[in-house]
Formats: sequence, C-alpha cells, structure tokens
Amino acid sequence: MLEVSTDCLWRHQRFFPQSFGRLIPEALCSPLNDVTDRLKSAISVWRTAAPDAVFAGMTLAEFEEANEAPLRLRIEIEKISLDLIARKAKRADGDRETRALLQMLANSVKSTPGYGPNSPIYGALGYV
Repeated sequence: MLEVSTDCLWRHQRFFPQSFGRLIPEALCSPLNDVTDRLKSAISVWRTAAPDAVFAGMTLAEFEEANEAPLRLRIEIEKISLDLIARKAKRADGDRETRALLQMLANSVKSTPGYGPNSPIYGALGYV
C-alpha cells in the first residue's frame, strides 16, 4: 500500500476535497519549498484530480499559460547564473596569470643591477 504523509493528505484534500479517501501519488507529496516546486505540484494535482475544473476563473491550460512567463524568466536567470560562474572562473584564471607576471616583475626588479631589493621601485611594488 502507498504510504502518504498526513501533511500531504491535508494539503491535497484541502485543495481537492472531492478526492477525499483516494490514494495520492507520492510525487504529489514532495516538500513545497520553492515557488517552482509548488507550481509544478499544483498543476500536477489539478491535472490528476480535476483536469476539467475551473478555479480562480481559469482552466488548467489558462493557469499554465499565466505562469509561463515567470518560469521562462527562471530559466533565463539560471542561464545567466551559469554564465556568471564561467566568467568568474575565467577571471580567476586571469588573476592567477597576473599574479605570476607581477611576481616575475618584482623578481626582475630585485635582480636587475642598479635597482635591487632596496630600490624605490621594488618598494612601490609592495615589497620591503
């Protein structure tokens, strides 16, 4: 027999009282922390329990259409976030190269006759 939490039963029966006593698929009982998860769950429950019903003046198709733009924006934001991660990685690579070049510059100033470790240039590079 399918095990269903009492919280899941309460949520489901609260929104679909005509389904009282029916078994509820576990997929419909996942934690509802995120708006996207809640939306997917609501659509799934609506499609399962009352596909032809009109709620809030909308059919299921109209409800899905009304929520399409925010979902598209979430996908776009995710792509931008991944691009940002990639750009930060490139920046870190560039920073490593820059630090290596700065170290080479300091070593060169330090070892060039007439400058050396006591020169103002070496000190201006941040070395004492």
